[in-house]
Order: sequence, then structure tokens, then C-alpha cells
Amino acid sequence: MTFQSLCELLQQSVTPHVASLQAKECGALKHLMQRVLERLMGTAVSVDDDEEEEEEDGGGRPGTTQPRRRGANCTLAALCEWYEHKTRKSSTPGKKRSSADEDEPQRPPIVIIFKDLEAFNPRVLQDFILICSRYVEQLPLMFVFGIATSPSTIQRVLPHSVSSLLCIELFQSLSCTQHLATVIDKVDNARSPKSPQNPEAQ
Repeated sequence: MTFQSLCELLQQSVTPHVASLQAKECGALKHLMQRVLERLMGTAVSVDDDEEEEEEDGGGRPGTTQPRRRGANCTLAALCEWYEHKTRKSSTPGKKRSSADEDEPQRPPIVIIFKDLEAFNPRVLQDFILICSRYVEQLPLMFVFGIATSPSTIQRVLPHSVSSLLCIELFQSLSCTQHLATVIDKVDNARSPKSPQNPEAQ
């Protein structure tokens, strides 16, 4: 519920480009890339592998070539092209912009939320961050890591060679008990006007 609320708030007040991921759907790097692109671009994304190539050439049988309909390429280069198109489209038409106006702060960030950092394959996460580091000039990427244990988890999951590529800031959400107390209070407040013990409700 916390991450759902975070996604909604980010999309309402910061950027429309938000992708939320869980470890169970990102077992390999190609799957992580696929989920990120699909959720940001809102379209099917193809993953290049041997099985798809066999299906495209008809399984090796002569004269049986049956091209598959493919989605967007599963690369950050494809995301760059999409992002450039989206930001250019959303700019004010007919207004001349100076080079200073086209600086980074005016571009909405791309936020990728990793809900359960501890459950992600460290190698997959490391490779993804290393790839993203090559596109920092084209893509204003921001990562949100959901950590259930301790901030030191970052050092365990990401070696210094990878974590040094990130500008890390820590923040803390409400604890589970605080969230539960809030829910209980809301439920109690919702039912109290109808309670027979409440003279104002009679």
C-alpha cells in the first residue's frame, strides 16, 4: 500500500514516468529491462533470445518463415528515443527555447521503484545500474529502493564500484505499527457517529 501511494503521489506531483518493480518478476537482467520499459512506455517490449529467433525463422524449416509481430526493442536506447519524443511532445509549441531553457531540471525524471531490494538478485541489480550509468546524459533516472531491514543492505547488495555511481539519500516511511494504528483510527472514527453510545448520533 505504501508503494502504491508513493507511485500515485509521484505521478500527480513530480513526474508521469514511474515504474514499480518486484524481485519475483525480475529474475534476470532481460526481464528487469523488459518490465521497466513496458511500464514506462506502456507498450509490449520484445526480449531477444534464441527461442524468439527460432520462431521468427520458422524453426529452421525451409520456406516456412513466419515473422512474429514484435514490440519495442528491450534496450535503454529505445527508452531514450521514447523519452526524447515524450518530452519534445510535451514542450510548449511555437515557443522558441534557448539552450539554457533545455537544461536537465526542466525534464521530468524517470523514477524506478525497487519494492523489495533484499529479494533482488544482486548481480542483476548491479548490471542494470552499470548499464543505466551510460545513459545519465540522456535519461534523468532516479531509483527508489525499498529496504525492510537496514540501510547497510545497500552495501551488501551493491559493491562500492556500483554504489559510487549513485547519489544516495536515505528517508524513512512510517513503520507497520504506525500504519496499522492509522487504519484502526480511521475505522474507529468512521463507525463512531453511528454508535448508539454517541448521543450526538442518535
